[in-house]
Amino acid sequence: MSNNLEILVIEGHGEGGTELSAFDSALCDAGVGDYNLIYLSSVVPVGATVQIAEKFLAGENDVGKKLYCVISRSFLNPNSCGSWVGLGWSYHVNKGGIFIEESGSSHEDVKRKIETAYCEMAERRGDIGELTQLIVETHVSKQCSCAVLLAVFQIEHW
Repeated sequence: MSNNLEILVIEGHGEGGTELSAFDSALCDAGVGDYNLIYLSSVVPVGATVQIAEKFLAGENDVGKKLYCVISRSFLNPNSCGSWVGLGWSYHVNKGGIFIEESGSSHEDVKRKIETAYCEMAERRGDIGELTQLIVETHVSKQCSCAVLLAVFQIEHW
């Protein structure tokens, strides 16, 4: 069974005077700043494909539309020592798959969290395919900074 759903994994980075402003900046950097994000849990449907994209390309008249996504984010302010964000995923052609959203104070911390969650989730579900991970650092700034990783499922009109 194929549902032709193509899930795009994208990243964005932003800065602002507040965490909310930095988050908005990161969403704009990823190409999804003008959508109403609808957060999904972490299940990949059977028949979907997952691929990494540089940026989400919004349509001309998409402002305010619903965008279904799994999202992982991290924040950094001048008093923080480091912040990383990660998104892991696995997929089995007959069973679907999972996304794993984590953040932490180091690359190794996020990697360990994703791998631990993957092992536990795979134990519950059986074979869910091999784990793929994308982990990025939140850039240091004089203000608040944010890094986001999103798995974008689809756009929907109101």
